[in-house]
Amino acid sequence: MSIRHWFAVLRAGRVLGCAAAMAVAGFAAEGKAAVQDIRIAAEGQATEIAGQVKGYAGADYRVQGRAGQTLSVRMTVLANRGLSFNLAPEGAAEAMVIGDHSGLDAKVMLPADGAYVISTFLPRSAARRHESGRFRLAVAIAGEALAPLSASQDALVAGTRYHATARLSCRWAYAPAATTCDAGVVRRGHDATATVDIRGSDGRRRRLLFVKGQVVASDSAWPVSTRRNGDHTTVEIDGQERHEVPDALLTGG
Repeated sequence: MSIRHWFAVLRAGRVLGCAAAMAVAGFAAEGKAAVQDIRIAAEGQATEIAGQVKGYAGADYRVQGRAGQTLSVRMTVLANRGLSFNLAPEGAAEAMVIGDHSGLDAKVMLPADGAYVISTFLPRSAARRHESGRFRLAVAIAGEALAPLSASQDALVAGTRYHATARLSCRWAYAPAATTCDAGVVRRGHDATATVDIRGSDGRRRRLLFVKGQVVASDSAWPVSTRRNGDHTTVEIDGQERHEVPDALLTGG
């Protein structure tokens, strides 16, 4: 595992509550405050929130977004330069923005509809000393959402929000071999514009947003690359993770 991935696992374990990473990293989760909902006043206008962190008791903020929109988060540190934040889909075990890696001014396209959580925290050494910190967040959402096709335009799989499901060839980072994963697709057009939601048997999950057959957003903090492979698109994340997405899943053809 590379140093930056190990660092990310440690951060993700502290901030996102991933039990396995927390066990490895030795982080505590006591004192975590309830998630606070952020209501965006108007598209493109930032909503500002003042908050504080003490010890391991970080502050989490939830915002609703839709695929194709751009979510902006800027943290201004008022006290304690060690403060940082991560951003992840609600319930995810991996951050899509890691403040320690990308800085405290983030702007990302959202790959899927739903809630996203901004988690603020102190580094482990400062939290262990029960230090405190104060900050201000500016959160904004802009851009036109890519609406899902209605059931009348493309029938849904019974009991789901997906237009189709499939089994894909996949390989997760640091896994010993390729395997197959369950995937569902939310189509947002008839032109290979869609969100593909991939789930591994070990609980790992990846969400990819395609626009006209090209990946434009994901819920990973690491670089995404693609290449064509017959009637599939091979999606690689930081050279460590791979998914084979068939054209038919995107288009229904």
